Amino acid sequence: MINSVIPAEYRSARLEDFGDSINQDDIKWNPYGFCFRGDPKIGKTHMATALACEHLRPTHPHTIARLDESGTEPKYIYPSGCFSWITVPTLLARIRSTFNNSGETEFDIIKKMSSTPLMVLDDLGAEAQSDFSSSTLYALISERRNRHRITIVTSNQRLSEINAWNPRITSRLAEMATVRLPSTDRRLTKPVPDALDRPGD
Repeated sequence: MINSVIPAEYRSARLEDFGDSINQDDIKWNPYGFCFRGDPKIGKTHMATALACEHLRPTHPHTIARLDESGTEPKYIYPSGCFSWITVPTLLARIRSTFNNSGETEFDIIKKMSSTPLMVLDDLGAEAQSDFSSSTLYALISERRNRHRITIVTSNQRLSEINAWNPRITSRLAEMATVRLPSTDRRLTKPVPDALDRPGD
């Protein structure tokens, strides 16, 4: 089974990290989830993880908060099965591994990932485009939508680019709320073009 492990650099992610640069009305909960799009390094993954954690803390009373190694920052441990965090390339690689008779099938993985109440699906479009990746991702996103599971997606691609390789995925993403992040590289603090305002989306 795929574990819901949040990478270390995002475990302390908070919505407050973005200060006044985010309109709070943009992050009101959407029953279909969220789609964070734009150029690399503007904070899509950070925001997606922060939003997921913000939702989990008050809704799961069994969430455990412990201080991290520094003794100052809380580290949250969520109940098993309530949350999944995975990149699209990793997900597809895990599914491909079942083709070697690993004992787990593609259907098994899709079924498990579809049942998780909340999932962050990071870096959609970073995978090599193929019929396999396209159909697998649509199956997962659509099944989660039909089962009323919340999915938070990040992607460097515009909707028009995603539409070129799978219009059905674009249709599902269009139902989600889009949050406009400040067009600044959070790692280098240099301005980058605002991909969300480009024509063609």
